[in-house]
Amino acid sequence: MRSGARRVFAACTALALAACAPADLDDDPAVVPPVFGADVLQRWLAAGFYEAGGWMCEAAPHATAGLSPHGTIRTCKNPVALGAEAAADWPVDSAWVTELYAGSGAQRGFTVMRRSEPSAGSASWYWFQEADGAAPSADGWGFEGPPLTDCSACHVTAGTGANPGHGFVF
Repeated sequence: MRSGARRVFAACTALALAACAPADLDDDPAVVPPVFGADVLQRWLAAGFYEAGGWMCEAAPHATAGLSPHGTIRTCKNPVALGAEAAADWPVDSAWVTELYAGSGAQRGFTVMRRSEPSAGSASWYWFQEADGAAPSADGWGFEGPPLTDCSACHVTAGTGANPGHGFVF
């Protein structure tokens, strides 16, 4: 390839990649968790991004309400979710990290949920859960596998009957 053609190819490639780049909010790890798989998310959790950058965390672990299988938890929500509690629907990029605790008070794992699309239903949510040193039991979108059968199937009940919350969030 001649050098002029290489420059044109390089410029076109750069423009194409820039056009496909995620929005600024997606690029800020202090605001939103990554949704690129367990390895990336586990590194993000270990770095403690959710404990900074304007996230609000509950003061202390507490027992869950209702039928939750998570036991003792402490939940943190990102700045996008903070301003939307009264909204009828959660905005895209609303996210929560829930720390899971053992009866001894030791942290035993995490759950993460992030709204990724404005569409209704479980497919617009990314779900992650790992506990007790085991491989993640959920890692993916709410339209298949454990994110659908475990996470979404439970969270769809938020705001129904005696369950608190709304829009997949308890």
